[in-house]
Amino acid sequence: MAHASKKQIGQSKVKAAPSFITIQPKQIANSLAYAFSGGKAMIPPIHVRTDGNEQRWAVVDDLSNSIADSFAASVNGIGQTVEMVRALGCEHPAEFNILVNKTNEDLHRFSMDFQSIRAKHAGKQGLVDSPDDVALQLQVFEDYMQFRAKFDGVMHHTMISFTEYALEAKDRGMKKLHEEADAVAAKTKLAVDTPVTLQ
Repeated sequence: MAHASKKQIGQSKVKAAPSFITIQPKQIANSLAYAFSGGKAMIPPIHVRTDGNEQRWAVVDDLSNSIADSFAASVNGIGQTVEMVRALGCEHPAEFNILVNKTNEDLHRFSMDFQSIRAKHAGKQGLVDSPDDVALQLQVFEDYMQFRAKFDGVMHHTMISFTEYALEAKDRGMKKLHEEADAVAAKTKLAVDTPVTLQ
């Protein structure tokens, strides 16, 4: 299966399904903001459009695209946290690596499941105007809702674990900043207190 970057998920109107995603470091600057957002990067409530009483395949596309966007946002946020922990360190790096690898496996499985659902309505456009399509649309909606529930459940626990590592990394970063500041202050004091002999 072809690899895709996290930003590639859900960019076109009917977006490509997410493929296997390996967590890669992103920008450290955004890591803390995500890590302390309370793990709210799970898939948000879905709002889809309807056109009067007519059922359209665009409604399914809206749902699919919204899930894809949220999936990508979660992956990006985890990637940022991973980068921060890699940069600042943690007390148990082996356990952290296990968590990263397990999360990659979970994301791979979710990506495959998502692609399988999206394939069921690939190429469907316009009105849902046959009994078979009505049944298919209902099934696809049910599949997406089940996917969403399972994704939220797994990622909730995953984000708790990553947030704990992020907190530890933040503390390490603050400690390092204080140590550097103390070192600079000590050097400054030494320079001030040391007598200077003019030649």
